[in-house]
Amino acid sequence: MSYLSNIVKLGYTRFVKQLMDDAAKDKVKSLIKSGREDGFPDDEKIKFTTGEVVARNLIPCQKQLLLESSIKHSLAGKSLDSLHDMLKGRAAAINNSPVVTLNGKYIIDGHHRWVEAYIVNPNTRVIVNDMKINVEPIEALKIIQLAIAANSNKIPTSSPEGTNLYDMSEEAFKSYVKKNVTETVLDAYTKSKDELADYMWNNVLLLRKSNQPIKDAPDRVYMPQPAKAPGAIDDLEKGVIDFKEPFAKEESANPIKKNLIPTWDEFVSENYGPESELSKYVFPWSKYNTFLLDKSIARSLSIKTGKNYSFTYGGKEYTGYFNDTTPKSENYMFHKE
Repeated sequence: MSYLSNIVKLGYTRFVKQLMDDAAKDKVKSLIKSGREDGFPDDEKIKFTTGEVVARNLIPCQKQLLLESSIKHSLAGKSLDSLHDMLKGRAAAINNSPVVTLNGKYIIDGHHRWVEAYIVNPNTRVIVNDMKINVEPIEALKIIQLAIAANSNKIPTSSPEGTNLYDMSEEAFKSYVKKNVTETVLDAYTKSKDELADYMWNNVLLLRKSNQPIKDAPDRVYMPQPAKAPGAIDDLEKGVIDFKEPFAKEESANPIKKNLIPTWDEFVSENYGPESELSKYVFPWSKYNTFLLDKSIARSLSIKTGKNYSFTYGGKEYTGYFNDTTPKSENYMFHKE
């Protein structure tokens, strides 16, 4: 199976972690950008349209909505024009950036911009860049992450640290509002601190009742951030990103020398990073895809025989275990399953 056909079948978190390891590899970028070379050059074109959606009609795709990353900005009155628009229900691009959505319903990127608008006024309209494709939300997240990997040398992440609006206490929330709101913002709401805290808390309760995250929503840290990978959305619109069957043949998208026998340093650098302590050791790789590991090194690295290990090379994943097939040998042999 090809690299892409393997990786897209992984669970979302494992999928993102694998892309984190691979995003800087030119051959992986080449494979991901082979959507127009898979025999169906237009089957992966995705239409994005700018529009407006009522805030309370959107569903988040991440577990955490952090207090400090959302209402902090509106309480400080950093954009009074935007605040007035939201209070009146007019369409607003919070922080001058639209929320990326899927089919006008699910939030792909921009959760905290959305929830900021929601807490100000659940019935305000939010400007969105809507992704039109018939897939489940988790699959849409994967597609965006593939486009990011193709246009950046890393997968950006966000800190999960903060207070989650879904489970914080009423007392803590109201205290935060009253401590951080400015007089200018109170004037915009025409409310006292206590009144504003009560009003916003009722919106939090509505959020909890009507806008729970999708089933199996990932942590915030693994959510896509396409704005940090210029070209990602353009590539999706052009059909460049190869995200579904049939995938392009790896030979045409990114030629791999089939008879090349990599050195141990090359193998370690590709699979574990150039700084790995494994790179200090010589470790032959035979033409039969067999690993031979020095027994003393195995012990020093706490590598256990009989325990499954997984190695990826040339877009293929090898799973198996080390075993002492020749007791007099100084090496363990890797047996594929």
